[in-house]
Amino acid sequence: MILANPIYDVVFKLLMNDLDVAKGFIGRILGREIVKINVSQQEVPIRKLDHDGQTITLLRMDFSAVILDEAGRESQVLIEIQKAKIPEDIGRFRHYLGEQYKARTDSDQGGDLHQKHLPIFTIYLLNFSLSTELPPLVRVQREYQNAATSEPITGELHDEFIECLTHDSFIAQISKLPDQPHEYLERTFALFNQKLISSGDNRHKLFLDDGSPLKDDELLSKMMRILNKAVAEPEVSKQMEHEDVLQQDLERSMRKLEHQISLLEEENEQERKLREQKEQQLLQGFYNMVDSGMDPEQARELLGLPSTPPPR
Repeated sequence: MILANPIYDVVFKLLMNDLDVAKGFIGRILGREIVKINVSQQEVPIRKLDHDGQTITLLRMDFSAVILDEAGRESQVLIEIQKAKIPEDIGRFRHYLGEQYKARTDSDQGGDLHQKHLPIFTIYLLNFSLSTELPPLVRVQREYQNAATSEPITGELHDEFIECLTHDSFIAQISKLPDQPHEYLERTFALFNQKLISSGDNRHKLFLDDGSPLKDDELLSKMMRILNKAVAEPEVSKQMEHEDVLQQDLERSMRKLEHQISLLEEENEQERKLREQKEQQLLQGFYNMVDSGMDPEQARELLGLPSTPPPR
């Protein structure tokens, strides 16, 4: 079975457009049953580029979902997909997260539509590795503690003040996913595994064996049908190509910046060596003058030294 690669924004959007898939996928990550979900996807223009004789507007997709779980708690879930490690993205993530903390979200809890600040949960799908000690799937989970005793505060405690000003996270390092998933969450991310790429030259398509046991998983089976259908959609292929152009442009920009930084560091190193060489020459000149009988203060003034060097 040929599948469209879900690490592309345009393909992941198709998955999140299916509310059953969105509820199942996010619910498994959170470890909660989601009874209601409202997914919003905002296309953010990044830049315009000339490509193959035409000007294209490159977009980045922001995924956000307001969920209601079986306990009646509302939360806002933010999902970020990153295909390659670009240092400036940490700043972008922090800026976007700050904007979400400031924003009020529509809520119809209680029967009346109103706006309120909701607890935030962040999901990062990364096609690169973080620290080597970290496993493929990482959950960062807060714990309420008695600060005086360091003992955890047990029970279902969800204080609105604390919940709305701190947040939990989930990080999937896609590049570390195992070839044969065994655990429940590993199977959930099996269709994101880039080792399934069907051709080294075409990263848009994944190949899954027709007899794969993943088909027995109801959620994954639904995801497969969506991803398989997307392969035949010309507009999806076109948008994936545009995402490749954006990625290549960002990587070129980063290489150029790294080269400029390297040149600047080399230039600074040369200036430092010249400065040290000049200082040594002045110091040697000072000692030569003093050895010839000149007053140290007079020698210092003649050479323009800021202070009198100590005796040798």
